[in-house]
Amino acid sequence: MKFFEYLEVISDILEEGRRKGSSARPERQRGRRAIFGALDELSLTYILSRKPKYHPTVTAAELCRLLLEGLCLPGAAAGKG
Repeated sequence: MKFFEYLEVISDILEEGRRKGSSARPERQRGRRAIFGALDELSLTYILSRKPKYHPTVTAAELCRLLLEGLCLPGAAAGKG
């Protein structure tokens, strides 16, 4: 699969979430590249590491949680302070 095909898959997922009302859709170019970049960085770190510290399943779950829930704690005022 080529780079732009991966980006299109991510765009499709973002669009489906927006259509179903289950997620906000970030600006297309930045959103899909940010997600791809995170996946790329984490997978390369694992592949190139002589002694991987994290299992890919754990890393995938953490990234998924970060992308779906964000960095703010529930009830926290985002962007203040």
